[in-house]
Amino acid sequence: TSRHAKSSKQAAGGVLRPEDRPMPRFLWHIFKQEGAAGLFKGWAARCLKVAPACAIMISSYEIGKKMAGGINDQRGGEATT
Repeated sequence: TSRHAKSSKQAAGGVLRPEDRPMPRFLWHIFKQEGAAGLFKGWAARCLKVAPACAIMISSYEIGKKMAGGINDQRGGEATT
């Protein structure tokens, strides 16, 4: 195993850090330490990042779909003439 993996999993004398636990246990740790508000920290920044990324992805898909449709139409027109 790598030095990083070994140090992250065995921090504090072999006890797993909260970040190394399975997701449900990690979320429970956050809830116990910071309450329900702790689970929603950073939601605004995450939304500001995800919304434009999603818009770019959907736009790229639609542009690609339109381009592919145009190519298919050209090929279909050539085959019939």
